[in-house]
Amino acid sequence: MTKDTVFLNLKPEDFAIRLHPKLDKNNRWTGEVVVSIIASDSSKLTDHDYSGMLQFTNMLCSCVPMMEEDNEFREAVMEYYESELDKVDVPVPTVTREPNTNVIRLHFNTKIDGSA
Repeated sequence: MTKDTVFLNLKPEDFAIRLHPKLDKNNRWTGEVVVSIIASDSSKLTDHDYSGMLQFTNMLCSCVPMMEEDNEFREAVMEYYESELDKVDVPVPTVTREPNTNVIRLHFNTKIDGSA
């Protein structure tokens, strides 16, 4: 293992999609990506459920080459992504610093005000 290795806290029943960008000699993304699936042999899923999850994960992965090959599909995915992005209300925090300390407080002004 190298110091650049990142460990993920995956559970045995998790399926993960790994996107690895291909880099040129200057460490700039070439636009290519290697898509791979990470799944555990020690999953508690039944063989039927494991197979179904693997098929679903493969279907998600197949969207990457489809976006490259099919302009209409890519545009539909982009439109969906943008419409969902518009729905996300990410609060911008107000930052206050307590005098003579190293304490910084972030206030997100949410309706629950910390009572959740």
